[in-house]
Amino acid sequence: MKYMRILALLALPCMASRCNDKADVPDPCLAKEPFKASIIVGESVRDTIIASSKILAPGTIYLKAIGDYDSVRWFLGGPQNTSRNKDYKLFFQDPEGVVGYTFIGYKKADANCFPNDKSSDTIRGSIEVVQRDQNADIVGNYLGYNESNPNDKFPITISFYDNVWGYFLKGIPKGCPGFTTGSEEEPHNVGLDIFAGNRGFAIKTGSRVCSTVEGKGYLKSQDTLVIEYTYYPMISPDPLAFDSKIKSEKFIGIRQP
Repeated sequence: MKYMRILALLALPCMASRCNDKADVPDPCLAKEPFKASIIVGESVRDTIIASSKILAPGTIYLKAIGDYDSVRWFLGGPQNTSRNKDYKLFFQDPEGVVGYTFIGYKKADANCFPNDKSSDTIRGSIEVVQRDQNADIVGNYLGYNESNPNDKFPITISFYDNVWGYFLKGIPKGCPGFTTGSEEEPHNVGLDIFAGNRGFAIKTGSRVCSTVEGKGYLKSQDTLVIEYTYYPMISPDPLAFDSKIKSEKFIGIRQP
């Protein structure tokens, strides 16, 4: 009887160990989440996608499904505009006003982890297609600095000239005079050519002055503008005289009244 008690006591740690081993088994559902669709809706500006509820015409609406799906379905502005791709782009030549969209994402339900999980999820919304003019969100005056020198603040302007010339960026890089158009009697210093969307833009390669400037900008919030750009610094008042070493900058500006 004494020996039986000893054996029973020796077995207790083993039993406890087995219990701990069972408790240490990872939960297979711990890192999982119920299926929920997610998308990005915005405008395509050259090779950059800018999230926006408004795009400028002529312009391209860009729709992107975020996450993993077995299949997807897009409907944009009517049954004739559909896609089964995760990325969907559609060009609008004219300002169409409010254009509705529907996204349906399909994925096999995970009933083991989520008894109420669903196999499809639908997102509906709308985007406004408007005329290119001075009412674009990016248009305005900003005061800011390059991250390389936060204490050196300077102004920049994004303006709409007309339907032919489009949008211009003035003041990047600091001291660049930009492009002058108009007659000799009435010159207009408008800045660098940019390809603009409602909330973002790309600096056109081959701008007539400061032609080495390249980059892109976007509204981080309604009143905060970020411009990432490269350029060759000017070495004299001559706008066509540049240093040979390229420089990268990031401008952060706040909209001014």
